[in-house]
Amino acid sequence: MQIIFRPKALHKPREDLIMPAIHPFSGRLFKQQEQQAWKVVRGCWDHLLESSGAKQKTDKVAILKQYKDAVAGVKNQIRSIYAYKDEELGGGISSRWDDELMKKMIKQGCFMLQLALFSLGGLKEHPVFHQAGLEKISYWVACIFRFKNQIPLVVLRELMKQSFFESAVRSGNWKRPKDIPRTILFDFLLQPMLIDPRNKTSFIRKLRNFAIANTCVDHAHREPPTLVHALWLSVTGRIHSGGAGKVNEAEEEDIGEWSTVRSATELQKVGINFRSNEGKGTRGIKFEKQMLEAVLYLPLLSIESSTKELLQNLIDYETNTSLGRHQREVCAYLKLMSELVRTPEDAKVLAQHGVIHGDPKQEEQLPAMLTSFWLKDAGNNQNLGLVRRQICIAYVKPKKWEKLRYLLILTVLLTLVQTIYSVLSFHLK
Repeated sequence: MQIIFRPKALHKPREDLIMPAIHPFSGRLFKQQEQQAWKVVRGCWDHLLESSGAKQKTDKVAILKQYKDAVAGVKNQIRSIYAYKDEELGGGISSRWDDELMKKMIKQGCFMLQLALFSLGGLKEHPVFHQAGLEKISYWVACIFRFKNQIPLVVLRELMKQSFFESAVRSGNWKRPKDIPRTILFDFLLQPMLIDPRNKTSFIRKLRNFAIANTCVDHAHREPPTLVHALWLSVTGRIHSGGAGKVNEAEEEDIGEWSTVRSATELQKVGINFRSNEGKGTRGIKFEKQMLEAVLYLPLLSIESSTKELLQNLIDYETNTSLGRHQREVCAYLKLMSELVRTPEDAKVLAQHGVIHGDPKQEEQLPAMLTSFWLKDAGNNQNLGLVRRQICIAYVKPKKWEKLRYLLILTVLLTLVQTIYSVLSFHLK
């Protein structure tokens, strides 16, 4: 039995992309860890049953049926994201197979939701996560965004409406986090519950939740089908008119092979500085030539324990779907960063300009992390193609006499403004 993952809202499905059954710890974990992983999932489901007062077998069956009924209500939306193949049944969709998939989605979805709420500050005395440690929790949160672990967002939201999670949401004291993975969990899983009118909370807490919800990024115009798609949208950002601009067909052909940019240290020596593009994502990367300097605007890269795992998840997402080489925004960005950051000194340069955030040890490890990604097939998207050209070809470091000329012009202008102001002040008296 196999599943084809199809994030329909982003692109067409690839016919040869066959995925194994959903598993919250599938992928790069060793086989001996699989049994332990399933114990965690079962432990979360048992905690849900116990908290719901299900002690008898009949009670447990009833709760499972309640969850299955909720998921069955969005079956058509599930089918729009997943395509089903059952080789034993000649390619048909069987009710037995649907039931098996539904059970997996429910139990593993409940594990993901409990993990999400715990990482956001709720479910403080959770028997599974309470003693797991911050590093393990951070790693498990990153695992939620693995390409092969995706459960449709519509399913997770239906599960969130059940009494166990409604109670957890009402009892929590929530605050929107700053790191990207937990922000995605907050915006797409918790925030809809906070503003749901069916959630019975005090008037003051409703006002607080409304204020928190209004600080969230507006994703309404581009609703993702899965959490990894939401993460991808958050990292890439919107298409900005202030970037390098659109490329016509002739220019797009030239983008095929790019010029390798020099390291951050070398670029700084020739007068190129670096600044954060203030949350505009990889699509907000741009190069500006100014009077006395040139500036390369890059998205902020926060280096944490789960950063490598999250970036690898996005690489897998782009390379295992039908995105063309020149549509792989994250791969193109990481390729650029691997050229800019070749040594720990390069990382320090970007950190000093607010483009990289992390402790000194993490900065030293960044070059090795970037070179560890398999980016040989990374394409060069239109925006970064032009940015590379502007850096490697169009920009020439201003000569000393040119800088002096700019300073003289600026001094004359300021003197003129000051003179006009003084004359006007005298006559107005």
